[in-house]
Amino acid sequence: MQMQVTGGKAATATLLAINGVLVLTLWLQLGVAPQDAVAAVPAAAPPVPLSLPAARPELPPFSAYQDVIERPLFWEERRRQQDAVALPADGAPAQVPFILLGVVQAEQSHAVLGRSGSKDVNRVYVGDVVEGWIVESMTRDSVTLMANGVRRELQFGTGRTGAK
Repeated sequence: MQMQVTGGKAATATLLAINGVLVLTLWLQLGVAPQDAVAAVPAAAPPVPLSLPAARPELPPFSAYQDVIERPLFWEERRRQQDAVALPADGAPAQVPFILLGVVQAEQSHAVLGRSGSKDVNRVYVGDVVEGWIVESMTRDSVTLMANGVRRELQFGTGRTGAK
């Protein structure tokens, strides 16, 4: 009896025939059926029990972590925000309390501001507010800050500020 197969049915019939021949060859060569091959895989070795240290380490009291708890969770630097600068009677800060330590110009420029006589540093971007000063603009060697309509420019390397 001859069967005529055309189109996509021919490809399906061919693949089924090849698959059948492969299964038959496996069965005859190895003497196992495909279900037996899966069952013949050895079981994994039993897990080794964990051994814990004999003594628990001594931890400091919970109150020792109060400073860590007070840090803001979602800020990159995880430091508390500095209090705002006290303004003189005319409303403008007398002097910028920072020196410019450097400017990094990359995809998003940022500057590093330090306090005179302190190890505290702030990494700031254009638009950030630091102690009442808004970072307006940056160049490769200066940062312009503004507070209450007064602009100051921090120059890199001079440690001086100038009115703008």
